[in-house]
Amino acid sequence: MHVPTDGTAHEPAHEPAHEPAHEPAHEPAHEPAPGPRRAVVVLASAATVLALAAAVVAPVVIGEQHADAATSLRTGLQRVATAQAAWRADHGRYTTRLDDLGLAQVPQDVAIVHADASSFCAGAYDASTRSALFYSSISGFSPTACS
Repeated sequence: MHVPTDGTAHEPAHEPAHEPAHEPAHEPAHEPAPGPRRAVVVLASAATVLALAAAVVAPVVIGEQHADAATSLRTGLQRVATAQAAWRADHGRYTTRLDDLGLAQVPQDVAIVHADASSFCAGAYDASTRSALFYSSISGFSPTACS
């Protein structure tokens, strides 16, 4: 404590401690705001999730489409086979013309490939799945053309 000459005691004036001069905070180089980067990450993540979902779902959907097409082809060919059997019973031979069979609705991509007195072969094609199926009166259904 400092005692002045007049006899009164005084607290020394509080002087601020000498602090080093503040330098401006070092700011990093200008970087784009995190918002746009975050949006890109979110979009990329969403695209990845959608791609994975498509990879799981697509084979199932494609499999169902092929199964539906195979059923449709088989049904169309079975109708032709039934009509051919009736035609042969009446005429002694199979016909080469779908019109002769009197089918109310013939699938558009069904054709009689071969017909004679003893056998016939018909084929059906599904353009959406690129599936073909054949029916022979001798060997039945087959994915390969009748011989």
